[in-house]
Amino acid sequence: MHLPISSLLCLLALVLGVTGQLKYWLDETCRHYPLPMGETLSLSPYLKEMFYMAELAKKRMLNDKDSADLRDIEFRRMYKLLFKTDLNADSRQKYEYGLEYKEFFGLEDDSAEARDTAYNIVYNTLDSISTTWTETENRLEADNRIYCDNGRHFSESGKDDKSVDPVNNIWTTADCESDGLYAFVTCELYDEEDEQDTDPCLLTVCDNGLQDFRYPGMSGGGTTPERPFLLSELIEEDKVTAGLPLNKHASLVNLLFHEWSHTQPHLTEDWYFGDDMDTGATGEWKVLMDIPDTRRAVINAEALSFIGLSALLIEGKDAPKGHFYTMQLDYESLPNKEHPNIGKISFYDD
Repeated sequence: MHLPISSLLCLLALVLGVTGQLKYWLDETCRHYPLPMGETLSLSPYLKEMFYMAELAKKRMLNDKDSADLRDIEFRRMYKLLFKTDLNADSRQKYEYGLEYKEFFGLEDDSAEARDTAYNIVYNTLDSISTTWTETENRLEADNRIYCDNGRHFSESGKDDKSVDPVNNIWTTADCESDGLYAFVTCELYDEEDEQDTDPCLLTVCDNGLQDFRYPGMSGGGTTPERPFLLSELIEEDKVTAGLPLNKHASLVNLLFHEWSHTQPHLTEDWYFGDDMDTGATGEWKVLMDIPDTRRAVINAEALSFIGLSALLIEGKDAPKGHFYTMQLDYESLPNKEHPNIGKISFYDD
């Protein structure tokens, strides 16, 4: 099998610079987020798992497309379910990158540079997420700056109903108090003349996102830890419950993966359930089932986060042998076996 090669890698290299690295910075609110009983949460292990998921998915894509290994078979099935096409590095069918991606790289609509195969788009995005990011303690040199303060860093009101972060010179119209909002990304400069060393993206994790994902439906003696779960820990401790529904957000790590893929230079897009930007969800299993075609799926943030989740579940425990998990369409819980918008975790013993 050959490695995917894209002309866009040259453009990406220009963005990354000589070191080939992008940097992220965690605000103090993400290092010591307050939890009940006087404990605090650090976002660092969740980001570590996010990068690991991207790395696992990328490596799994490199395996032989005809591999008879059960893990590879399951990964290919999940890839086809999520991206509406076979996992095939030799395919010549090309799809166009999203609008923000093209604008960021200065690509013309319908140009050869603005198009690539499904395999290359997915692989290159996973590769750039898993290999190009390092943490820094210097906010000003960070390309991604992460806050866990429920949006309070947007402390000033700007024109046109914009909320402004005056420290980072970034604006947004998003609000953590909005119903169902768990996190959001914005890379929009407020004052174009206010030059900084780096034009950052801000990833804001809302209280909703940090106070959810507490072992929902997981086994383990009925205990409910005070922090969001890490799926890798649950797999290692045999606490994953087969049949767990995935009809909403899968985990805090998946939420971070989704939002991270929106940042520069990855710039994936959302699909709004029912193609309704006003009311449609963008981060649930039903969104994945609602995406109409490969063209939209390969640039979709949720599909990308779920291929990472799939890779982690399929890696399982004690790989390359031993049991592992995957995801299935949950036909059994639905009347008349209709097309499901609900997924569930399934168990395999290799």
